[in-house]
Amino acid sequence: MLFTEEQLLLQQTAREFAENEIRPRIADIIENEGFIPGDIYRRMGELGFFGLMVKKEYGGSDMGMTEVCIVTEELSKVAPTLGLILMCVAPGLPGIQDVPAIRDKYLAGCLSGELVFDGAVTAPEGHTNMAEWQVMAKKVDGGYLLNGTKLFVTNAAAVDVHQVYALDEDRHMRIFTIPGDAPGFNHDAHEIKFGMKGSGGGTCVYKDVFCPDDMVLDGEVGEGEFYNNIWLVCSAISLGAMEGAFDQAVAYAKTRTFDFKPVASIQAQAQRIAKMKCAILACRSLVFDAADDYSHAETLSDAYLKSQAAKAYVPTVAFDVTRECMKLHGGLGYSDVHVYHYFADAVAGAIMDQTTEFLLESIAHMIDLADELY
Repeated sequence: MLFTEEQLLLQQTAREFAENEIRPRIADIIENEGFIPGDIYRRMGELGFFGLMVKKEYGGSDMGMTEVCIVTEELSKVAPTLGLILMCVAPGLPGIQDVPAIRDKYLAGCLSGELVFDGAVTAPEGHTNMAEWQVMAKKVDGGYLLNGTKLFVTNAAAVDVHQVYALDEDRHMRIFTIPGDAPGFNHDAHEIKFGMKGSGGGTCVYKDVFCPDDMVLDGEVGEGEFYNNIWLVCSAISLGAMEGAFDQAVAYAKTRTFDFKPVASIQAQAQRIAKMKCAILACRSLVFDAADDYSHAETLSDAYLKSQAAKAYVPTVAFDVTRECMKLHGGLGYSDVHVYHYFADAVAGAIMDQTTEFLLESIAHMIDLADELY
């Protein structure tokens, strides 16, 4: 895909930020069970990463999915954790820009990174099959009362502006916006994950948490644009993870020797590396082809199909590629945090938001092979 001059500049900005400001601190980030240092989060806001899809009149850049995937890919080449953090902010903020009460109170702070934003989706049973959720929101005078639990909420450890996706008593999906210090809202339970260290993931518990009517957005259950956006950004995270792992593995294979020859010069290893490169190129083409389809109304249905195909395919390839890259490092692959975190992060990609099997079932429906999911 040929990027525009503006997109290339954005790519360079994200790449330089990741290389110069994140790579030197990667060990501290990966070893942090809480949340990334606040200055990194604010720096992402300063660079405009959180407002890529927000209108210019509200302080954003008014860009699209291609730009979100560009930044996500570059961040994830160094730290997939940052790609995940971006995924939980950039696609969510456009939803609040046209809701005056939420926009006026929170949007500027979220865009700048002064306020940490998150979105709670995963049910306590550990899934995001929204149509099967239990009712969590009860209508009362002036708003709703929220009761329940959400798991694996990225950014929860430091959240200032929290959105929770929940069903009301009519089983209608709504998105509730509350402050991080709302009475009855607890987000102190941090979760220790295999990968995505430093992403501030945690369990959120709601006990009669009040959300006023003007802080509620209508949601949807099914295959809407928001969900497909998330699936595509998940794929961009996995893409960046395997690219980062690959670059390090190739550089090491050129210096590591066997029989006094670089490992990379051995035919079997050279072909092994070449095969991984082919897989990466195929994944990158799929991700950015899907992203470009979001730019045209007539190809939006194609964008949805390709986004789901990317989510079903790219994380699976990333798992294989990062594992092979880790093995090329020998013992260092299993002991050096700069190496093994890519594999750990890639593992998360296959289950992030929805499993591969769920996406394949959805694709089967989209090509008229299965009944509707909802």
